[in-house]
Amino acid sequence: MSKTAVILFNLGGPDSLEAVEPFLFNLFNDPAIIGAPSLIRRLLARFISKKRGPVAREIYAQIGGKSPLVEETDKQARALEQALGEDYRVFVAMRYWHPFAAQALQEARQWGAERVVLLPLYPQFSTTTSRSSLREWRKLAADWPVPTEAVCCYPDEKGLVAAIADWTSWRTAMLVLGAIGLLLLFGFAMIWVGATLGLYARTTETANVIGFMIFFPISFVSNAFVPTSTMPPVLQTIAEWNPVSATTAACRELFGNPNPMPADAAWPMQNPVLASILGSLLILAIFMPLALRRYNTTASR
Repeated sequence: MSKTAVILFNLGGPDSLEAVEPFLFNLFNDPAIIGAPSLIRRLLARFISKKRGPVAREIYAQIGGKSPLVEETDKQARALEQALGEDYRVFVAMRYWHPFAAQALQEARQWGAERVVLLPLYPQFSTTTSRSSLREWRKLAADWPVPTEAVCCYPDEKGLVAAIADWTSWRTAMLVLGAIGLLLLFGFAMIWVGATLGLYARTTETANVIGFMIFFPISFVSNAFVPTSTMPPVLQTIAEWNPVSATTAACRELFGNPNPMPADAAWPMQNPVLASILGSLLILAIFMPLALRRYNTTASR
């Protein structure tokens, strides 16, 4: 049989606290993540990595000072190599930190691979994960004329589904359903906000502008992207009472990935599930009657 190199693609992660900031820069400098022109993207990546770096370093310090992703992926590579047999070698290619795809390519060529199988470890396809990794490999390996094929998109693979189902307990399943329910409730409430704007605005353009002025701030002045503890005091207070923050924190908690919470955090952050439910109900209590009243008034004319 021909010698086959299997390339495992994964996101990567910093291997030390000093690597956190350059890892973040590489992540946000990827055109698949931020689709802005090169100069603007680099400036944004530099700003975000500088701003986010200290917070991320604190988080990584709590789990040993580095990401476990490389070690775990290496274990997968060795297990897969053993299962495939002596005609196969498995190489690891991380997207945003060492070992990069260039290193995996060099090792595969030195081994003398006669065939290459590209295997992203993302079950679902995304332009920011699988496609980004595959594009990078094809650019680097453009001058290497070996047969190459990619394995992609296996979220419904029976073995994967069985493994996840075996890992997930009924309690975990109920928590996940609870998180989905919170998202649906919050989404339903925000639909009524949009309906109210549409009914009261005179034109579509006016509704779009007002909607942007409302939804953009409540999305970004929240804990959806950065911890509220890193914000200036005034913004922190607004963010902690923002229903988007409560819903985000509640879903993270129910999915088993709760936010680190300081003892002096506001009540919604201490009780995110209840705060999310109450916030969504309050939005419905305000905007549903307004929308219905406006609709009835308009329809009766």
